[in-house]
Amino acid sequence: MGLGMVLLLPMLISPVTASSVSGSWALSTNVQGNTSTPNCTFKQDAEKITGTCDGPNNTQSEVSGEVADAKVTFRYTVEWEGSPLTLVYTGTLDTDTTMKGTLEVQPMGVPGEFTAKKTK
Repeated sequence: MGLGMVLLLPMLISPVTASSVSGSWALSTNVQGNTSTPNCTFKQDAEKITGTCDGPNNTQSEVSGEVADAKVTFRYTVEWEGSPLTLVYTGTLDTDTTMKGTLEVQPMGVPGEFTAKKTK
C-alpha cells in the first residue's frame, strides 16, 4: 500500500455527517385524527437544536432538541385549555429537505405522526 493510499484511508472511513436542520420547516401533524400544520424555525449547533415552533392562538414556543446522523428529536411546550402539553417529535431526515416520524403528546402519552418539509 503506497503512502498516498495510507493518507486517504482515514477520509474514506470517516463517518458521514448529517445535513443541517437549520432553517424553516412546515410540519403536518396527525394526533388521533386531529391535524395541524405548525411552522418551525430551527438553528443547529453541532448536535443541538434550538428555535421556535408555532403554538395555538398565534403563540411561539421555544424548541430544544438534538440531531445525530439522520435521527432528529425535538420538543416544545404549548398551553392547551389551561394545561401545559409537551410535544415530543422523533423522526428521521429522509433527504436534506424532508423528515418524518412520530409525535407524542406528554404527559398523556397520546401518540401521533408527523411529516416536515424544509421551506428555507
